[in-house]
Amino acid sequence: MTINNWLTILAIVAGATVSLIVAHLHRKQIRQIELHRADPSVPITPPPSAITRFFRRYRLMIFNVVLNGGVIVHQLLKTGQITRGDIFIISFSTVALAYAFISDQMTQQDLMIYRTIDRIVDFLHEMARYAPSKKDG
Repeated sequence: MTINNWLTILAIVAGATVSLIVAHLHRKQIRQIELHRADPSVPITPPPSAITRFFRRYRLMIFNVVLNGGVIVHQLLKTGQITRGDIFIISFSTVALAYAFISDQMTQQDLMIYRTIDRIVDFLHEMARYAPSKKDG
């Protein structure tokens, strides 16, 4: 297949995908408005979808992987002699990817530790509320 055939197929698929997504979002908005009319306590804005939450949570990681991964792939597919600059770019991009993954994991562990500490503090406050005072002795 030629590049023109691929571009034609890509344009058809992109157009169909966009129209289906717009139709889905329109139906979702109409359902939310009808639900709000039936029960005004329901907010007009629905909660974010799972895909939206995923991209909000991992947007920096995705950007880092696409950027540095693209640089690594570009450098590895390059023909010709390898220079010191190429080696530096490949090693820097690899280190940046590793750092992003490690820092993300450390952030997740820190959040888990903070949540655990909060639970322990809440438990201790509850225990202190029910503990007898020194006056009751």
